[in-house]
Amino acid sequence: MRARSAIGLFLAGLAAASLPLSGCAQKSPADLSVSNAKIYAPLPGRDVAMGVFTISNSGGTSDTLVKASSPNSALIEIHTHIKEGKIMKMRRVDGVEIKPGASVEFKSGSYHLMMFVAKIADDTAQVPVTLSFKTSPDLKILADITAR
Repeated sequence: MRARSAIGLFLAGLAAASLPLSGCAQKSPADLSVSNAKIYAPLPGRDVAMGVFTISNSGGTSDTLVKASSPNSALIEIHTHIKEGKIMKMRRVDGVEIKPGASVEFKSGSYHLMMFVAKIADDTAQVPVTLSFKTSPDLKILADITAR
């Protein structure tokens, strides 16, 4: 009987500890989701692919995509395009912020993933990709393979 009451007190303490403290600001975590994930397969004789998708944040705080990985690629970098004079250039970026209530579209001519030494067989329909963020847990997605 004594063990049961000790367990009950322990569980009640856990429940009370998880309640917000009066007067303390509570931040909602980022709530990230990915849609329309596609990988443009490498051109014949090449081993570089491009990943596109949309990340949406329905949470209350910003977060930043900082890394991507896949068993089908030796290295994935986050890239964007910048205009220098009249020339568009592709550049690696360290991260992409996804603000609360906003979406960021990764697409050609903007943010996108570059997959180097990509190994994607001709009959592959989807490739797993893991997206890593500054504070949120990793998102594991399946990206559809699309020909260019």
